[in-house]
Amino acid sequence: MTIYLLTGNTSEGRKITMSVEAINESHALSQAYSQYGKLRQYQIMKIDVLQEPYDLEQAPKHFFPKLQYSDEEILQMIERINMNQGSFEEYKAVKEHFDPIIKGAVNSPTLDLSIDEREEIVDHILIDILKEFSYSFSPDRGRLLSYIKMKVRDRVKVYQERLKYVNASNRKSRRLRSIVLKEHFDELSRPEINLDDDLERAKVISTIQVIPEDAFRKVPRKFKEDLFERIAELGIHNELLRSERQKAIFNLAYGPKRLKQIEIAANLKITQGTVSVNMKRAKENILKKIKK
Repeated sequence: MTIYLLTGNTSEGRKITMSVEAINESHALSQAYSQYGKLRQYQIMKIDVLQEPYDLEQAPKHFFPKLQYSDEEILQMIERINMNQGSFEEYKAVKEHFDPIIKGAVNSPTLDLSIDEREEIVDHILIDILKEFSYSFSPDRGRLLSYIKMKVRDRVKVYQERLKYVNASNRKSRRLRSIVLKEHFDELSRPEINLDDDLERAKVISTIQVIPEDAFRKVPRKFKEDLFERIAELGIHNELLRSERQKAIFNLAYGPKRLKQIEIAANLKITQGTVSVNMKRAKENILKKIKK
């Protein structure tokens, strides 16, 4: 095993310097990746242990950030934050304290997740630390960071399962989300038959509810447009939207007239920019309320 010295910047711009014991440069970089995520502008240097041009510490057994705060100080800051009495500086300090652990777990190359999914999990994990993990910790469990690292690792696996499966908590009945989505797409693509309006409404709503927000952005444009047209035909938007302008714009776009934005603007005597903004908000509000 050889000792390597690594320097570089994290994705948040934080400068790091670390020494690791590794088989080769790739192994050393993988250890840095597991702790800090992908490094930018990094440099790596093999250190000859017989020569000591650098004052190196022994390679750490655990990849934790340099501790600036004690466990008690961090827990006190978290308590103030949860009571809406903490400052922005305290929130930033808490976030930076746990950031290497969160990023190390979420950015693990063993996880089959997209960039958007990883970013979404990072936000959820920080909330879990603030609202849940910090309160279940006690000094007899050891170091706070060791305990949080264990909890974060386990929770990331749970979030990955939820993204991958529908009904993820039940191993007997859970199904791959990709298969469920394909079934819904296929169902909506079939030639229409004369369904009762209530059944058709239930079908459209269940289709939207089963698609995660991050996955909906990846759905083919034609499928989304067909879905919004069905929402307009069934009048679902009239029940969900409070803004009369949003209702009118959505109906002109996806109702019987199927007008383009420039035509809607002329029809309502407003700018095309106003049409675009209200159209986007109408779609967001419809999806948000159906998913509740």
